[in-house]
Amino acid sequence: MVPSGSCRMCRTHSARDQSHHLRRGIGRVSDYRSLERRASQSHYERAQLPWEAGFLAGKCFLDYRKGGGARATPLPDFYIGAHADIERLALLTRDNALHRTYFPKVEVLAPAKIPV
Repeated sequence: MVPSGSCRMCRTHSARDQSHHLRRGIGRVSDYRSLERRASQSHYERAQLPWEAGFLAGKCFLDYRKGGGARATPLPDFYIGAHADIERLALLTRDNALHRTYFPKVEVLAPAKIPV
C-alpha cells in the first residue's frame, strides 16, 4: 500500500511532484519516441494541439502585441489557454490574469491570493 499523499511510482516524495520522473531522465532521451515512452510511463497524457487552438492562440497573441505586450513570439500560455478554450477544459494555473483576459470562456482554477 502506498502511503497517503506519496508518489505511487517511487514513494520518496509528494504525489504532487511526480513530474520529476520525466525531468530526471530527459537528458538521456535522444529522440521524441523515447520521450513519448518515458512520458507514458510517468502517467502523462499527451494531447495534440487542435488547429483551431493554434489559430486562436495566434489571434490572442496579436491582441497581446497590439496591447503593448513585449514578447516577440507567442508564450506557451497562449497555446495552453487556447487548447483549454477549444476543448472546453478547465485550467489550473497561478497566472489567472492572462487566461481570464484572453480566454474568458475558460474555467480558470487559480489559488486565492492570501494577503500577507
